[in-house]
Amino acid sequence: MMPRNFLFLQGVATPFFKELSSAIRQEGHQTYRVNFCGGDSLFSGRKNVWRYNKPLDEFPLWLAEKHQQHQFTDVVLFGDTRPLHKAAKKFLRDQNIRIYVFEEGYLRPYWITLEQDGVNGHSRLMEKPLDFWKA
Repeated sequence: MMPRNFLFLQGVATPFFKELSSAIRQEGHQTYRVNFCGGDSLFSGRKNVWRYNKPLDEFPLWLAEKHQQHQFTDVVLFGDTRPLHKAAKKFLRDQNIRIYVFEEGYLRPYWITLEQDGVNGHSRLMEKPLDFWKA
């Protein structure tokens, strides 16, 4: 399997993304992280971490420059409606970069959900016909 380059954007205020990143690196892939605030810095670790503190409208260009240097194959984020994530999604899709979105659990409290490309109203589950949901 070819090594992949994972970029982590905003996560939750826990070490979850740091631990997931470490597990991905142990499988032979590369990981990068963007910190947007002090809270992100508390849980990001120090390896391949960048700080972004420019205006929101400049983020897609900044992301494109980082992608040019590191050729991301996958992006991991928590919630797909955060302003920075919304700003990044068009660029990511145009580059055929896989997007993995974590979100609060749909059916169980204290759990998280993972879907490719989007969650909630952006979920692929929304494309399923009504018959799919019948028991």
